[in-house]
Amino acid sequence: MSSDLKLATRWPTSKVRRCLRRRDRAGLLQFLRQRHEERFFKPIRLLKKAPANIQGYGFAMMAICALLVETIQSYRDGLPTTYGSELNRLKRMTRVPLPYRIPSSLEINGKKTFQRFFTVNAELFPGLGGARFYKNIRNGILHQGQTKAGWVLRKWGPDDCSAKGKVIFRDNFADQLERAFGEYIAQLQKRSWDHKLWTHAARKIWWLARLSQ
Repeated sequence: MSSDLKLATRWPTSKVRRCLRRRDRAGLLQFLRQRHEERFFKPIRLLKKAPANIQGYGFAMMAICALLVETIQSYRDGLPTTYGSELNRLKRMTRVPLPYRIPSSLEINGKKTFQRFFTVNAELFPGLGGARFYKNIRNGILHQGQTKAGWVLRKWGPDDCSAKGKVIFRDNFADQLERAFGEYIAQLQKRSWDHKLWTHAARKIWWLARLSQ
């Protein structure tokens, strides 16, 4: 099997690595848009428009949304993984170019990643805390195929969630999540290669290519 695995349509790992070497911000932004559109946002839209969606598909949608939350914040933080023991193992890996080495002081876990995401994007998800979402939505659906602590999913509502009522309006939530990704991409467009946003994004992208092979 070829080791030049495609990370998105027309984006083999060799092309992504070439963009990193050239500090090609425009190329890397195109890669990020295409990868997340075809792997996450397009499937979400298909589920939203599918027949019988009023009663079904909510868990499938929120499972994808939970993956997106973790992924988007991992780019912001420059994290190849949010699993503590794996992060420590990757810190010890050899033959890692200096710009992409994981700082020995970097410590993170899944719950903190979700807390950071909902703090950064508080205006898009008012009243929704990362710890509650991580425990009752993300962990419940991904590990046991259910929500926890009385949280429920509904198709749409007046906002993306009702934290007091323990309701996630999944269509609204997915729309806001796409906005959060768009705002992150827009921030990258405005920053130079040496800015922390790009330092972290480039580190995440390099490890994405490395761990995919």
